[in-house]
Amino acid sequence: MDRFSRTEVLYGAEFLERLRNAKFLVCGAGAVGGFAIEALARTGAQNFVIVDGDSFDITNINRQLGALSSTVGQKKAEVWKRRILEINPLAKVETADFFIDESTAPRLLDCGCDVLLDAIDTVKPKFELLKEAVSRGMKIVSSMGAARRKNPEMVKCAKLMKTSVCPIASSIRKSFRKMNLKPGFMCVYSDEAIGASTHVSSGGADSRKIVGSGAVVTGVFGLMLANLAMKEIL
Repeated sequence: MDRFSRTEVLYGAEFLERLRNAKFLVCGAGAVGGFAIEALARTGAQNFVIVDGDSFDITNINRQLGALSSTVGQKKAEVWKRRILEINPLAKVETADFFIDESTAPRLLDCGCDVLLDAIDTVKPKFELLKEAVSRGMKIVSSMGAARRKNPEMVKCAKLMKTSVCPIASSIRKSFRKMNLKPGFMCVYSDEAIGASTHVSSGGADSRKIVGSGAVVTGVFGLMLANLAMKEIL
């Protein structure tokens, strides 16, 4: 019996072999992306490209698996590389320490991945990545907005054009419609209405909105995103 023997019992040897041979491109290694990476690695995935230009902050500890007292200030992509290799020393992990935009998305998608997992939490870079991936006919699974939600029972999966309520999904749908496109990739989203009390102002001269987010809903998002990615391999 090896570390993935129970995966093989559950899914079968053929699935496990496909999972080991597949290459997963994960864009965004924060709350949602982290849970997705963890699930894939522990199920038996061995080939990853992890993309995130950010470092862990102490405020990430409440919801991000990679955020610990010992990793605050460290680059997210590199922390996840180490964690994946702790789970599976045979894994091959590439990292990219930059943020995604119109200029970086095309070269990023040249990595030869089998499935793109989009866990970016801001609309513009998210759309630039998805637009480029759709134009290439890639297999895509995408997370919509997980922040400001409290009820994990309202997290759902649907094709992008069938999502509802979520403001991020609405914005992405509108952007694709302007291009006369109706992409069919699957998304994780929540149809929970956003409460007015789920964000506060930081105050001061550089006041900004601080958005509430927790591990329960973001964790469910990430696990469901990983499951969608495994379905693409099947």
